[in-house]
Amino acid sequence: RRALMEILPIELSRGKRLLYPITFMMIDIDGFKKINDLHGHIEGDRVLREFGGILQVSIRKQFDSAFRYGGDEFMLLLPGTDKQGASKVAELIISRVRERSKELGMGDKTGKLTVSIGLASSQPTGDEEMKGLFDRADKALYAAKLDGRDKYVIGD
Repeated sequence: RRALMEILPIELSRGKRLLYPITFMMIDIDGFKKINDLHGHIEGDRVLREFGGILQVSIRKQFDSAFRYGGDEFMLLLPGTDKQGASKVAELIISRVRERSKELGMGDKTGKLTVSIGLASSQPTGDEEMKGLFDRADKALYAAKLDGRDKYVIGD
């Protein structure tokens, strides 16, 4: 989390200077508490490592970054990526999680693991953008969860 808070202001400043968008993605592993409760923390840790690997292969640009924010919540910072590009990344992550979940039997007792994603994109104009971007992604994540999970929502 500290690394994210150090990098985000730098990328927002760079985006403002170079006139490119910044996308912030909040990702939550759906039902992760149930995994720990049913299978224990060792299995939960395995799922977290596997998911971290999925994130790493899903981001492609040099300055894209993945962060574990806490527990089962992850964040992606995608400099130079607009909401259309970020939507493709979100779809890729959701698809890869579904695929790996089936292959490895990850998830709850049904063997299904899913993720919910909230994303927000902005053309940075000032320092106040950091909290706004975070809040919009957080609200979008909450909307994805309320709408049934296993999907992404773009914050306005």
